[in-house]
Amino acid sequence: MHYSTVHSPVGIRPASSGARREHARGRSAALRARALEIVGILYRCEPDAAAQLLMRHSQENNLKVAALSEALVAVVDGASDEPDACAQTTLAAHFWLREIRRLGRTHRRSDRWVRHVAASGGCVSGSRTEARKSSVRQSDPNRVDFLTQV
Repeated sequence: MHYSTVHSPVGIRPASSGARREHARGRSAALRARALEIVGILYRCEPDAAAQLLMRHSQENNLKVAALSEALVAVVDGASDEPDACAQTTLAAHFWLREIRRLGRTHRRSDRWVRHVAASGGCVSGSRTEARKSSVRQSDPNRVDFLTQV
């Protein structure tokens, strides 16, 4: 007698709902950890401050923290696993793209200021010698840099 049912190997069988929940919990914990790491890098802060910033962004923009975390990881690391992203995640991705653009401009301004203070030797009056002025090099000759104008 031939049986019509073909049994799959043990490793391929669908997991129970408890195992799926544990896998989802582990995935979401890894996602949260990666999101906190990225927020810490973006804002140049510690993980505790990154968690507070993530919570504040969630409240100010009326988005779930999970959606913000998932969108940030998807924006930075590439596409998410699920092709059907919900509206919350899409809105959160747009938020992160705007925020990254804004932070890039802010960091460039503050980095220029730090370079300016370091090049002037911490002198606020601005009296520098020509030797110090010539030591400040501009990275792109087409870009107008504040330091070259000082």
